[in-house]
Amino acid sequence: MTSSPHRLIRYLLMALLLTLGVTLPATAQETDVSPHTAELKQMQIRFMMRSAQREASERLARQKASRSRAGREREREWEREAGLARRPAPGTEPADPPISGRVGTATAAAPASATAIATNQIVNNRTTDTATCPSPPCTGLPYSGQCEVSIGAFGNNVMAAWNDGEGFVVGPSTQGFGYSSNNGTTWTDGNIPPTTNVGVWTSDPVIAVNERTGAFYYAALCEPTVSTNGIGVVKGTISGGVLTWGTPRVAVSGTNASVLFDKEWLTADSLTGNLYLIYSRFTVVSGVITTNRIDFTTNTSDQLLPWSAPVTLSAVGDAGRVQGSRIAMGPAGEVWATWNAIGSGSLDFMRVRKLTNSGSTLGAQVDGASLYTNFGTGGPGFNRGLGIAFPSIAADRSTGPRRGRVYLCWNESINFYNDGFAIAPVVNESEPNDTPAAGDLFTIGNALVGTVSSATDLDYWSFSGVQGQTIICEMDSLYTTTLDASFRLFCTDGGTRLAFSETGTGGFDVASGLIVFTLPTTGTYTLRAASLAGTGTYRIRTVFNGAITERARDHRDVFTAFSDNGTTWSTPVRVNGEAALYDDWLPEVAVAGNGNVYASWYDWRDSPAGICAGASMTYLSRSTDGGVSWPDGSPVSTAQTFWTTAYSNIAPNQGDYASLFANQNAVYSCWSDGRNSDPDVFMATVGMAYTAVQVSLASTYAEPGLVRLTWYVAGGVDLRATVYRRTDQADWNALGEITPDGDGRMQFEDRSVAAGTRYHYRLGMLQDGAETFTGETAIEVPVEAARALAIQGVRPNPTDRQIWVSFSLPSAEPATLELLDVAGRRVRERTVTGIGRQTIDLAAGGHLSTGIYVVRLTQAGETAVTRVSVVR
Repeated sequence: MTSSPHRLIRYLLMALLLTLGVTLPATAQETDVSPHTAELKQMQIRFMMRSAQREASERLARQKASRSRAGREREREWEREAGLARRPAPGTEPADPPISGRVGTATAAAPASATAIATNQIVNNRTTDTATCPSPPCTGLPYSGQCEVSIGAFGNNVMAAWNDGEGFVVGPSTQGFGYSSNNGTTWTDGNIPPTTNVGVWTSDPVIAVNERTGAFYYAALCEPTVSTNGIGVVKGTISGGVLTWGTPRVAVSGTNASVLFDKEWLTADSLTGNLYLIYSRFTVVSGVITTNRIDFTTNTSDQLLPWSAPVTLSAVGDAGRVQGSRIAMGPAGEVWATWNAIGSGSLDFMRVRKLTNSGSTLGAQVDGASLYTNFGTGGPGFNRGLGIAFPSIAADRSTGPRRGRVYLCWNESINFYNDGFAIAPVVNESEPNDTPAAGDLFTIGNALVGTVSSATDLDYWSFSGVQGQTIICEMDSLYTTTLDASFRLFCTDGGTRLAFSETGTGGFDVASGLIVFTLPTTGTYTLRAASLAGTGTYRIRTVFNGAITERARDHRDVFTAFSDNGTTWSTPVRVNGEAALYDDWLPEVAVAGNGNVYASWYDWRDSPAGICAGASMTYLSRSTDGGVSWPDGSPVSTAQTFWTTAYSNIAPNQGDYASLFANQNAVYSCWSDGRNSDPDVFMATVGMAYTAVQVSLASTYAEPGLVRLTWYVAGGVDLRATVYRRTDQADWNALGEITPDGDGRMQFEDRSVAAGTRYHYRLGMLQDGAETFTGETAIEVPVEAARALAIQGVRPNPTDRQIWVSFSLPSAEPATLELLDVAGRRVRERTVTGIGRQTIDLAAGGHLSTGIYVVRLTQAGETAVTRVSVVR
């Protein structure tokens, strides 16, 4: 129980937050707020304010240093150093345990889910990057992170922008851009946009397009002088493959001592030529961030000057609780604005306002959605210790039946606020516990107490988890410390990063770090406490999430909602359709010229086995009924990113947002991608009439001297595929071509295999003139035939679609593999033969009702059984 001095500190903290303008919103909120919920909300507000506070402090420090040195020489030195404070490098902490064999793209095996629907193109020029990692475990590896991307298109001209970690080396700007004049097939890396008037480009790039004139607009945060910060905008035109820039202008600015601007967004009205800009404005008093709000300004001149006096869109009661604003154009010149607002209770809100009359008339603020935000951690491998749930917004400007409909898209989590921490047994750390293997054992439900005594002291804690469980781990009791803790969750392999929360410098007895994560596989996981700065004692409280009654099924799902009038909003609909085990993060929404709606997001379902869903793909889904329903998505990226070893000198490495743009010609998806070992900008131009060719691995079979693979092609698609093979360390080699039979199955036998060797296989398919590949599948050829009847495993478990059963047969006699419901009724049955280990999808794409099932394997009177759960 908290002692009186600590309780006093807590009350003083709450009073300070209220004094600094962090007040309860005036709009409708939950009124029943438990003490624990209030503590979590305090932490959420601190997390939101922390990045802005660090930026404000760094700017003032540079300004002070500049005054202390005379003349232009110091100005030049500041410019060289300026890039170091734009987007901070990842916090310094002890190196993670080494993970052999993985750099960037995951190399382990997983069944393929679907062939990527488009050819991928790299946008930035890697050959101009010079940054290398300065310390283990990545010493000397490429280190220039390109992330937080934005893309727009007009005709065959396409432009993209991104945060660029190369600026940390060459400075002073940490922004980059590229353009294409052939619809994204090839790209020119343009380096840094012109800097006249804006001084230094710093962060949060956005591309807007006037879809009547074809003019592109680049907006980003900037520092016009050493003592000011603001938002700059510059116009660019592409003609005959040549890009011409106009003169950059500062839309809004202020002194570092009084204001900090963040998270701007820009849109262009093709009817009037007006530009509309929305952004977060943080107030600085005596070097301290006190509150914030969402502001809006308009430009009506082709010269980008003047901009109208800013108008505040967020409610007074939301001051200090708002961030991540977006803006979009409707078909009749109406402007749609949205942002995330932290609620006083467990729910957060996506606020929405409609602006008319060239932005001069403000509609009422309404809630487009309410949600639970997993604010403590981002996606697996995210290198900044918090999570976000910023909205994306788009309007239908087509001539179709839903013209004018506006769409919101976001990610949300289960409700973890109602899972309180009961009084539980305390486990004290025992040194040495500085490796995963030496981690102190505990059970979820225990409270863990430890001390980080130095910058190199690592505290590992190990627990057994079951696939599908959602854990809630909260770090607190930092009131007597200087510790700024790195609080991480690692996979069962001891090294794959799954979740990361940063507490901030000590001084709080309330919640300071939070991990909410759904375990994708059964095994032994590890928590780790380490120092980003300082030392001190901490406590970690742990609990399992209880019964799920909310929309989200796990720690993060993607949702959309729509409105035809801006006042009444539809019931949110989940977009992603995989099993409730994997992260879905940083979604975007766009509406094409035919009125179809598209959503994209980072998706972890295709991760190779053994890394606990630690590798991501970019997925895309299309709704043809105005957002009423969404089919499960298809992969856009052709390779996975293993973020743990996609090393980056920039935080956040995945960005605070990806990008999705659609017009009458195509859909343009753009994302940060670590397949080349550090994050780059990748994009794909997707035809609006794309068809996801579902190519699923149906079964594998291996015996000494033989590997047999069978794929299934959904819908009887007529295609020709090339089978590729490699060993762990070798390059890919083509083995031959296969085509589907009358039942849509493609089978390939490889008899040139050596016993005891692990082989990787994949399919290559020619689409739109380029070859794309399924995910890898790895098979180890046994040294001798199987000696016993056995079921080695079932995955995923629980599942909502596929049931991959791995088993072995000791003889060539036919065997039966069955799926039985709890009443003993046979739901699926397969006859299987062949001595050796096999893997088969027993569900075979069919619909299964929710419940517990038994998998039974029978041969020559012997039986092996196991269980699997189906969830929806």
